[in-house]
Amino acid sequence: MVQAFVLIQAGVGMASRVGQAMSAIQGVRSADIVTGPYDVVVRVEAASIDALGRLVVSKIQAVERDNPDPDLSRRAALRRSRLAANRSPLPRSPQRVPM
Repeated sequence: MVQAFVLIQAGVGMASRVGQAMSAIQGVRSADIVTGPYDVVVRVEAASIDALGRLVVSKIQAVERDNPDPDLSRRAALRRSRLAANRSPLPRSPQRVPM
């Protein structure tokens, strides 16, 4: 058996629905709602790496993850990009002002 974790980003207010939909898929061992850059962590299991790939492509990627309200989706994308920008791995150096 092969196992993997699949990290999923869902639209605003969609994490619970996505988690429930993932739980109903055969081969999914768990679907947990989390906080951070990803909304749902899914643990999947299959007989082989090929079967695992088919499961992810045919079943997991087919689950609707976006909110039908385009304004909410745009605001969520903007919020995520701002959060990502604030998590710079290196500290920002002070700006020098010419005199």
